[in-house]
Amino acid sequence: MSSLLPDNAPPPPAAPATMDAPPAGPQAQPAFLLDVRSFAEFMSGHLPGAHCLPLPQLEARMRELCPDLAREIVVYCSSGARAELALATLRRLGYDRARYGGAARELAHSLHVTLIPGM
Repeated sequence: MSSLLPDNAPPPPAAPATMDAPPAGPQAQPAFLLDVRSFAEFMSGHLPGAHCLPLPQLEARMRELCPDLAREIVVYCSSGARAELALATLRRLGYDRARYGGAARELAHSLHVTLIPGM
């Protein structure tokens, strides 16, 4: 299974754990990319494979979007501020493997991907 980061890439700033190791185990999944910006912001450019769940809807809809509490989640937004708030909410909801991804542009740069517009 491929990882989110190439082997030589540094982790995103302020990430408590690296995301450069391949997922372990036969049924491991890649990290769940969670964009907590508004839908309009998401449509203007997001990471490939990311899911849009605006911060005001996070608590009510996260279990619907990602029912696996053990899945690694990388949360990001425009500047990192909403991602920090979202991270606290995710941890309170039981998502212990949630990680701070920071700002969309910086995270895309560190992952060596381009933000894509639209769906």
